[in-house]
Amino acid sequence: MEKILVPIDLHEESSWGEVLPVAVDEVRHRGAELNLLTVVPKVELNMPGVPVPENLEDMFQKSTLERLETLAKKIVPKEIDAKCILGVGSTSVAIIDAATNIGATLIVMASHRPSLKTYILGASAAQVARHAPCSVYIVRCH
Repeated sequence: MEKILVPIDLHEESSWGEVLPVAVDEVRHRGAELNLLTVVPKVELNMPGVPVPENLEDMFQKSTLERLETLAKKIVPKEIDAKCILGVGSTSVAIIDAATNIGATLIVMASHRPSLKTYILGASAAQVARHAPCSVYIVRCH
């Protein structure tokens, strides 16, 4: 079965608003499985003398995955079963790793109009397009 991966930034509706309809069309057309991914940074707290719960990172990751699952219930058509995945670390690396791990046949993701910063640092979409183990469908968002 084909697997389609859609990276979602929970803080940016533009990362799913224009992308999800394209991904859903692909899921329907291909009879594919839909996988939604959100990525959180690796959290490292080094504050001597400040008590930090041991499982703070686990709690943060669990909470983020729950937010993605809640969003999926709102934005994915009811007849499509979406699997939710949490990536940790660099956005582009986490997307590529998730695509590899699930055996994705297509990544559908958003890209915005490039700014000077994007040209200098390289956009996540560009990084993913260069290094992904499968085809990448980049939806230009306005």
